[in-house]
Parts: sequence; C-alpha cells; structure tokens
Amino acid sequence: MTKFRVFKTLIFSACVMGVLTACNEDDELSTSKVVVVPIPDGPGVYILNEGGMGGNNSTLTHYNFGTQAITADVLSTSPLGDIGQDMIAYGSKLYIAVNASSNVTVLNLQTGVLQRIPLFNGNAPRSPRYLASDNGKVYVTAYDGTVSCIDTASLAVEQTLAIAGATKLEGIAAANGKLYIANYRQDENHTTFDSYIFIVDIATFAKVNQLEMGTNPYIVRADAKGDIYVTHQGDFALDKGGLQRIDKNTNAITAVNTGDLIANCNFTILGNDLYFFGRTYNEDYSTNNSLGIFNIENQQVTHIVTDGTTFDTVYGIGVNPTSGDVFISNTNYQDDGEVYVFGADGVKKKTIPVGINANAFVFNRPSNE
Repeated sequence: MTKFRVFKTLIFSACVMGVLTACNEDDELSTSKVVVVPIPDGPGVYILNEGGMGGNNSTLTHYNFGTQAITADVLSTSPLGDIGQDMIAYGSKLYIAVNASSNVTVLNLQTGVLQRIPLFNGNAPRSPRYLASDNGKVYVTAYDGTVSCIDTASLAVEQTLAIAGATKLEGIAAANGKLYIANYRQDENHTTFDSYIFIVDIATFAKVNQLEMGTNPYIVRADAKGDIYVTHQGDFALDKGGLQRIDKNTNAITAVNTGDLIANCNFTILGNDLYFFGRTYNEDYSTNNSLGIFNIENQQVTHIVTDGTTFDTVYGIGVNPTSGDVFISNTNYQDDGEVYVFGADGVKKKTIPVGINANAFVFNRPSNE
C-alpha cells in the first residue's frame, strides 16, 4: 500500500471516528432541562474548539476586544462534549453542532440559558455536521444522510428529511428558498468519492434536484446575491480540489480561479470578499497551507498573510465584520492551539490562545480592535 493510500485511510478514519464515538455525560442536557451559564461581557469573538477525537474535550472560548480578556471555556460548567463541529449565530442564540455527542447545543447570548437538542434515530446517533439558518429555522446536516429542521422559538426538531442518494452530509447553505447540501462518501478503499450537491426546497422540505460538482464536496455558502460557493477536497492526493460557483438562477456550475492558492477547505464571505484557506499533503504527512481572498466582483485574488507567518495546519477562518481583521486558527491536532489575527495589510497583530482544533468564529457586538 502506498504512503498516500495509507494517508488517505488515516484522513478517512479521522473523519468517521467522530461518528463512531459516543459521549457519555453524567449531566446530559435536553430541551426539557435548562442550565444557565455566565456570559462574557463586552464586544468580542466566540471561538469553537473542536477538541480531539474521542476526547470529549470540545470547548467554547471568548476573546474580549476591549479588555483582551480570554474566557478559555465559556461552558466549563456544562461541557460541550465530543467534537464541536460547527457553530452559527442566529437571533440572540449560538447553535453548536456537536458531532460525536450527536446534539445541537444552544446558548442564549443574552440570558445565558443553555439547552441541548439530541439528534438520534431511535438509539442511533445521527452525528450532526453543519448548520444554516433561514426564516426562524436552523437546519443541520448529519452523517446518517439526513437534514433536520429546528424551530428557533421552541427548539423542537420539526422535520427530518432522509435525502434519497445521500450517505454522509456535510456543508449546507440556505438561500433562494432552498437548501444546498454537500454529500460526502468514500468507497471501502478510500479512493472513490461522491460529487453531489443536493437541493432541497425549504417550503416543501423535499429534495428537488442534485448537481454533480467536483470530487468530495465539502463547505457550502451563499453570497449576498444568492449564488452558491462550494469547496471540494479532491482525493487528498492527485486531485487537490478547489472552489466552484452555482448560479442561483440556472444552477450552472463554474470553477472559481484562485490562481496558485488552493481553495479546497473552509471559507467565509463578507461583502464581495471570499476569505478562504486550503491544504494539500506531502508524502511525509506534512501540510501545505494556502490562504487568500477572492473578490466576487472583479475576480481578483490577494493574499491574507504578507509577513511570512507560517502555520502547522490552518483549521479555521473568520473575519471581524467591523474591523476587517482576519482570524486564522493554527493547530497540530493534539495540543491547545492559537488563533492569529491579521490586519488588512497581512501583518499579524496578535495571537489568541485557544483549545484544540479551533474551527469556527462568531463575532458578538463586533467593534474595531
């Protein structure tokens, strides 16, 4: 077996271990049990730390822009659990998909009320992945091939759709009255991947279309006009993946040219700018990181980092919507990591210590730093 084949097997194992590992908590929260936690003061950023596989050590860090105070684990009195996968803000609440613990944890940022929505099919965990919001609902994809609709007022799971042809669902975007959902699948040898985006009509909550994209589609987001952007990871070897656009009117798919920078992982969109990172792998298992900004209007690509800062592995990206500062997570997968903050000139302004594998950012009452 080649080194690349072994490495792809390791990557696949890393992806699915969170599905196979269950979290046994003594104090299991549900929508019927309410816990109140202290909420950090002041404008700042919430940072989700995924934790290590099977470590039951996901945490939520808060960094205060004004005082520079760091709350290492906002939920220390009611721990998140195993594999904090994704986080979004909607209304006054944070929604966190906790993959191996198979729930969506909801934190009210005004009252500190913390509730947990279990996602199971009988006794089988659905293993939630990514989140999107629209018109009073939060939608969550899962590794059992389903997407669930959560009402944000009652925090009840109103509907769960098993999508025909789905295996493991990844990224999701809500736009144009539809959900756009990435499907992830490998064969038993970890060499053949899926390439479909499923389209679900929100009003009827039914699959209405599927589009063939690049190999191994991953993260899905909509721009302000309603066009959809999708990263695809390729096969982790020869096919390095990239970024594609879906036209909101015609569903036409076009490749986005990011030049010599690989955009195959996560990204965020602010205004006309798409901030992305990507990675490729060497035979010695080391990582090559790419970071850039793609302007949606003029199609130009610029670098986020200009001062020579290096990374072990880039794991998450966020942008302060007020200051424009870019927050980039650096990890070695095992130890507590750090988030580097870069200004518009690409020079690092500060380093924020965080937990293991910081992967998502939510800016609360953002201000200039």
